[in-house]
Amino acid sequence: MESHQPWSAFLVLSLCAIHFCRGSDLITAEKDVSAFDGKTAVLKCSYNGSRDINSVKWTNKSSNDLIAERSRVDHLSASRIKFVESSGKTNGSIIIDPVHMWDTGTYKCGYDVQGRIPLEKFITLNVKEDDTVKPESTSLWKIVIPIVVIGLLLSIAGIVFILCKKGYLSKETCCFFCKKSEDEEDQKGPESKPIKKSEHEM
Repeated sequence: MESHQPWSAFLVLSLCAIHFCRGSDLITAEKDVSAFDGKTAVLKCSYNGSRDINSVKWTNKSSNDLIAERSRVDHLSASRIKFVESSGKTNGSIIIDPVHMWDTGTYKCGYDVQGRIPLEKFITLNVKEDDTVKPESTSLWKIVIPIVVIGLLLSIAGIVFILCKKGYLSKETCCFFCKKSEDEEDQKGPESKPIKKSEHEM
């Protein structure tokens, strides 16, 4: 019987090692997440075990800054960050809305579970520039620029008209367009001009 004791001890140690080393397998997380700047990013992380959860925490891997934590109450680093579910700790996924370019980085999702060492998973977030915004802004300028140009021309015409009325501009300048219109009428011929009745005809 004593010869079996070393094997029994080895088996117990092996089971314990597997028990602790495979603890991270109880967490399901999306390793790589991509999102566009100004849109919504979802960082997924959930616990698949049956033990009670004390807390779930998100931190920035490089700075170790706290991003979000749910224990008895929620602690959020910004108003644009929130948990996917309004309550409960099994699903620890968070939403960043809107997400920005500077949010790019690696984040740690950590579970504090009763009777276990801390369980952790790392998620890399890659925020890209949204190219679909550029055509919209270009088409907007195509509408705005003609409106601005027409508005400026109308404003200049109005200013010239007022200056002519007030006598601040010479008659030659004010009558430039009037003279041009008279020349156009002369080119049309005598038929286009109204015929004045003579005194004998009246």
